[in-house]
Amino acid sequence: MDESDVSSCGIPETQEPVSYLDTRLTPVPPQLPRAPFCGVWEEVFAASKKGIAFIDQNGIHRFASPYYSQYFAKSLEEIVGQSLDEVWPKEVVSVVNPLIQATLASGQGNWTPLMLRSGAKATDRLMLTCVPVFDAQSVVQGVCLSLGHLAPFLDVVQQHQKLAEQAQVVLETGLALHRTLDVGAVLQTAVDRLVQILHVDRALVYRLEEDKTEGFVALATSQAQFNLTALPCSDSCLVSRRGEAFQRGYISVIHDLPTATLSDCCRAFLEELGVRAVLAVPVLVARRLWGLLVLHQCQSSRIWTAEDVRFTSQLALQLGSALYQAELVNSLRQEQDRYRMVVAAQTELIYRCRPDGTVTFANTAFLEYTGRPAAEVLGNALPHPLPPTTQQAFIEKLLTEGNRQTTPVTCFVPAGRGAIGRWYEWNCQSLVTRSTGTIEYQCVGQDITERKRLEAQLIRDALHDQLTQLPNRTLFLDRLSQVLRETQGKRDIVVAVLLLDLDNFKRINNSLGYTEGDHILQTMARRLQSVLLSADRVARLGGDTFALLLHRPAGLDELTCTINHLQQVVEIPVRTPTYEVQLTASLGVVWSPDFQGIDPETVLRNADIALRQAKAQGGHQAVHFTESMYEALRGRLHLENALRQAIETQAFQLHYQPIVHLETGRLLGFEALLRWQHPERGFISPQEFIPLAEDLGLIIPLSWWVIEAAARQMADWQRAFPSLGCLSVSVNLSAHQFTQSNLVPRILAILNETGLPPLSLKLEITESVMMQEMERVAEVLHQLRRFQVGIYIDDFGTGYSSLNRLHTLPIDALKVDRSFVAGLTHSRAGSSLVETILALSDSLGLSVIAEGVETQEQVAILQDMGCSSAQGFWLGRPQPPEQVQTYLVDLTTEKSNRVEEEVKL
Repeated sequence: MDESDVSSCGIPETQEPVSYLDTRLTPVPPQLPRAPFCGVWEEVFAASKKGIAFIDQNGIHRFASPYYSQYFAKSLEEIVGQSLDEVWPKEVVSVVNPLIQATLASGQGNWTPLMLRSGAKATDRLMLTCVPVFDAQSVVQGVCLSLGHLAPFLDVVQQHQKLAEQAQVVLETGLALHRTLDVGAVLQTAVDRLVQILHVDRALVYRLEEDKTEGFVALATSQAQFNLTALPCSDSCLVSRRGEAFQRGYISVIHDLPTATLSDCCRAFLEELGVRAVLAVPVLVARRLWGLLVLHQCQSSRIWTAEDVRFTSQLALQLGSALYQAELVNSLRQEQDRYRMVVAAQTELIYRCRPDGTVTFANTAFLEYTGRPAAEVLGNALPHPLPPTTQQAFIEKLLTEGNRQTTPVTCFVPAGRGAIGRWYEWNCQSLVTRSTGTIEYQCVGQDITERKRLEAQLIRDALHDQLTQLPNRTLFLDRLSQVLRETQGKRDIVVAVLLLDLDNFKRINNSLGYTEGDHILQTMARRLQSVLLSADRVARLGGDTFALLLHRPAGLDELTCTINHLQQVVEIPVRTPTYEVQLTASLGVVWSPDFQGIDPETVLRNADIALRQAKAQGGHQAVHFTESMYEALRGRLHLENALRQAIETQAFQLHYQPIVHLETGRLLGFEALLRWQHPERGFISPQEFIPLAEDLGLIIPLSWWVIEAAARQMADWQRAFPSLGCLSVSVNLSAHQFTQSNLVPRILAILNETGLPPLSLKLEITESVMMQEMERVAEVLHQLRRFQVGIYIDDFGTGYSSLNRLHTLPIDALKVDRSFVAGLTHSRAGSSLVETILALSDSLGLSVIAEGVETQEQVAILQDMGCSSAQGFWLGRPQPPEQVQTYLVDLTTEKSNRVEEEVKL
């Protein structure tokens, strides 16, 4: 492989990679006695938080630690000298006895998990370790039993499960690796997990031979049908050219073998294995290169992602840790003095001292923490490893809390020379040594810096907006609450809250994309901070809405100046990576006279009400909150609820206003008008609830109900009064209905269901609807015309119709707006406009219906102008169906009488 195929695993070449476990262990002096337990070892094991006991060859307890006795709710006097059967529960002895006998027979240690169901620790799940103890002549004298909790392993897994799913898999795999001392099982588990999770064709573990003559030898493979176990890696240049690179933590990546730049021996070796893509990660044990964790993609090339590399590297770390653990346990099996090395290799800081501070024991981690060699620490009086501010409180805890574990003490230890300090948590316990009866203190310190950092980051993330790093709504409300408490009852101190919202910001995200929009929001956040000169007084509540807290402005004039400044700052063009954008802002303002004695949520709600008012008035302005706004909002909310309920219960009613032919007085049809009689408020004008229905998205179901009810009613009248001819009914078509793809099929379905002829249904649309989406509207109107449904243009003359397109649309009639009809009798301009509309309709071959005719004089003028049809109070008011029914009966009777008279004549 060439250097180009080896990529860094995040470790600079000049920096030594950090191993997973610290292996800098203090060598055991050769003069230490080899007796099973004596002197300081008895004291160390007695102070251990694990249950430790020595069992001789006859199964008799010769030594037991205090923690060992607690598992059986017996004193040490009740245990020492007793057999295993007399101490352990019967259901567990059947498991422990064979384990001890196997250890005595083989001279090899064994582990097994078990659950104690008696004694003080009745529900503890434990790990039992059984290790042979030898005399000076290497003859087995008995076994050392060690009982420890599985909880530390489970706590680590639980903590890392919260970080990420893949990290959880790595840690679970690592935990499984640590539960066995069988190296072969460890390696096989690793390769099987890699194949399962990364979906590769093959995973292997290569071991670096100690003499390095053969290079790497395969110890485990995931592919049973192509077993490479014990097959040496014939790439002779791999060790010489890549050994040092792997030692430094580098990773070899080959995405596609045919295109990779490789040495001949390496290419030949990989081609022999049928490999297309390779990922090789070093396995480091105690900072030395132990071997390689290798992935093969055989059938095709593969682009190894950063996630692939990260996951494989983490598993390699776990594998190295497990292999290191196996080495330690093998050492424990060989020599009793390895106990001291295990204690010294703990990552926690462990030391023991007398009340005067004299250190009697310290592990390697603690010695590194103090920065002193063991000769300067052991036997000397040292202060506890805490800052001066915590030292006295820590000592008092030790002296006053007695022969038990103290509550944890957390402290921050600053570092010199600009380095970052560390957080530590200390757990201490007072102990009485059996040999001398003196009190000592055993302290265990754990580096919790990362936990503290994560806690601080979680708190910050919970209180700040991730995009702008401004306080979020929660933090802003907290600081507003603090200001309100400080200013409560102080009328001379002015406080103002502003909600600022960028006008039409949605179109920025829609047109330029969210990346450009985020850039603009970050720029606006910095600008707003510059105006208020304090990051604590500006917050982002979400989207493009910012909250600002003004504390102690001189008065309303200064507040107005600040608002003007804010708007000017917002209007400065923003240069994004690709565009220059200019925006405006709307503001809702509440100041202290408006929120004395109310809570922060209400203050923010009032500002939001004022902001909505500013938006409703067109934006680009500031609106101050008034109580009338809140009352109006409450009224609107009540009306919304009532409207929803009215739609669900069909509490509406249609009134029908007649449309009359002016020359003959003949009834042509009716316009269906929606009416709502509220049970408490009475009649509610359509001008009030129709816009509300549109805002709430309720106009579509309401419009369909109107069309269906009007069509059904007119079909009934046509069948009841055939002598009146083919009367029609006109209904308004909402702009929102044009967005529905099933508009035409649904109208035809209603006509078919009700039996109303298509010619009798007239759909009214406004000029504004017609101009919004001309192409879509034209397409729908032509489809309706093909089925003979009539089309009216309502309120004609008030919009901005494109006259050059008007003649291309299938329109039957223009309805002149009532405002023009009202001006016929007192405005020459009104008359001219109506005449123009009549002339236009005549040239286009369209009928004209005048709306709002309320006087005989208006009727006469319209007749003189040649207007064919009209509707209005003078010709007939809108009436409910039962009154229209009476009206139609009268018309039928009148027509019948007239026919009879004509017959008599």
